[in-house]
Amino acid sequence: MAVAFRDTLAANLARIEHSPTAFPVVQRDVRRCLLGRFPYALYFRLLPNELRVIACTHLRRHARRWQRRR
Repeated sequence: MAVAFRDTLAANLARIEHSPTAFPVVQRDVRRCLLGRFPYALYFRLLPNELRVIACTHLRRHARRWQRRR
């Protein structure tokens, strides 16, 4: 299961890198990518010269946990 999660995470990071604006904005400039079969999401910001992943968090966790990382 850990290998499948790692592979899913890597595939979604590649998707974000390829098309970051394809993901919905969930708060100000923070976007979210759902990890499909796993109940996790990647939260990231699109900056002028980089993509910054803020969190990879379980969807049942309270949103304030990743929001403090902005």
